[in-house]
Amino acid sequence: AQILAVLGAPLLTLLNGLTFIFSAISESFIEIPQKIPERSKTFKDQYRDFKTDIKEGFQYIWRHKGLRHLVFISIFISFFSAPVMVLLPFFVRDYLGVSLQWFGYMLIVFGIGTTLGYAIVGIFKLRGTTRKNLVIVFTIFEAMSTVLLAYCHNQYQAMAVMFMQGFFSGFVMV
Repeated sequence: AQILAVLGAPLLTLLNGLTFIFSAISESFIEIPQKIPERSKTFKDQYRDFKTDIKEGFQYIWRHKGLRHLVFISIFISFFSAPVMVLLPFFVRDYLGVSLQWFGYMLIVFGIGTTLGYAIVGIFKLRGTTRKNLVIVFTIFEAMSTVLLAYCHNQYQAMAVMFMQGFFSGFVMV
């Protein structure tokens, strides 16, 4: 948020874009041993191969009940959480009555919570029913934290809720 105030949105957006380009360039040096299929010659062949790959992917997801449920839950969560993130700056400015700098702080806290959620999943190698039950519970907690945001009366409460939401989101995403 402080960087945004100092540099301004255009320069910060440019720097963010440059970090993505740097990441893409550095990833181009990663070598993954794999068998590359013969390249299709015509657009029609490429389109046919694309359709085949998509069909195989959907069939694979449909055959695995847990994966199928996870895809539907992810779609459901994304459908309802995306508008919340889009409206968050207005929530900060109009409802909480604080500067948009707090929006940046909330995104930072959300990111820290998400990183902690990732770390917890990485540290504790959860398997089977335990993992399934925690994903279900944390998905519910993530949704509840989104609703809880509406009951925050100041920026500190909202930041705590954003941290929790980030943590649950990070855990569920992994």
